[in-house]
Amino acid sequence: MEFIRNHKVLTALGGIIALLVILGVIGANTHPQPTASSGIPSATATRASPSGIPSPSLSNHTTFTYSSAQQLVASLRRGGLPCTGGDYSTPVVSGATSETACDLSSSEQTLIDVFPRTVSKAMVLKNSASTGTEQIFSVVGPNWWVQVSHAYANRVKAILGGGIIAGPWHPQAQSTPSPSPTLTHSAAPPPAPTTAPAACSPLTNGGNCYEPGEYCRNSDHGMSGVAGDGEKIICADNDGWRWEPV
Repeated sequence: MEFIRNHKVLTALGGIIALLVILGVIGANTHPQPTASSGIPSATATRASPSGIPSPSLSNHTTFTYSSAQQLVASLRRGGLPCTGGDYSTPVVSGATSETACDLSSSEQTLIDVFPRTVSKAMVLKNSASTGTEQIFSVVGPNWWVQVSHAYANRVKAILGGGIIAGPWHPQAQSTPSPSPTLTHSAAPPPAPTTAPAACSPLTNGGNCYEPGEYCRNSDHGMSGVAGDGEKIICADNDGWRWEPV
């Protein structure tokens, strides 16, 4: 009887141990242990640009890179701001690979340039200096810029992203009209002395003809002459030396 009781106790203990082993196996299958890391970082998803190259964000939303000015024009059109009338001739901006000048409105023309590499602020400032009547603003992306007026800069940025750089502005000073010359009225020249008729003689010190009754000079005493009216006269002593009719 004692053996039987001891055997029952061993049997019970064995059952308990077996139950614990079963529960351990079930728990191991339910919660797998972490595996060792392979050391390779996981890939980070990026948003592809129209040219297939992911680009950094320069604003609050993704800013694409572009391979041509045509792609930028298409993006503006999709954003509700069509740019019309442009051509795609050889770029005039140094280093650009694609360029167009198109119209955002009847009074707003924009210049769009695309470059093969990153656009720097120095490049933008060099090519956006203005001496005209309006300052140039550039909406700048990773490898492109769009030159517009201040009125359109924020609209373009809202569609394309990027940042806005204000170009140097040196408006020419309006020319001040020169004052009108002051007209001065010079005094009229004195009248030329009356030229005595060729027939009269002698002449006075002023170059005029003598008339009868006028005093004559000491050097003319006793001389005869012709008055201004052609009458013959003589310098005679008549209560003083005078020219008297003959």
